[in-house]
Amino acid sequence: MTRHIKITLVKRGVSCVARLLDDEAPKTSAAVWDALPQEGQVYHGKYARNEIYNLVPAFADDEPGAEQQAALMLHGARDLLLKQHTMLANAIRGLAAEFGVCAPQGLCRVEE
Repeated sequence: MTRHIKITLVKRGVSCVARLLDDEAPKTSAAVWDALPQEGQVYHGKYARNEIYNLVPAFADDEPGAEQQAALMLHGARDLLLKQHTMLANAIRGLAAEFGVCAPQGLCRVEE
């Protein structure tokens, strides 16, 4: 069963729904779920694609452990692969331009 939480920034009038990563980080997800509802001042909040960051007071009795580090490592590796994929596509497009071939922009259109 997938669990979701709703995050609302009241002063900005913005809401989003976040999916808890129960499969990847069950202890962390359980700690967050058990601590809800949370309410308080957002000291630092920003949108970064599909992520939102803000400071909250400590709410778990103990640290969740290595599962969080493993999940962060996977996200970091995915971001790195995506950046390298984009760099390679741009390099191919640039080399093609040296020979007068105009390649369309977009990762999925590089093969055209």
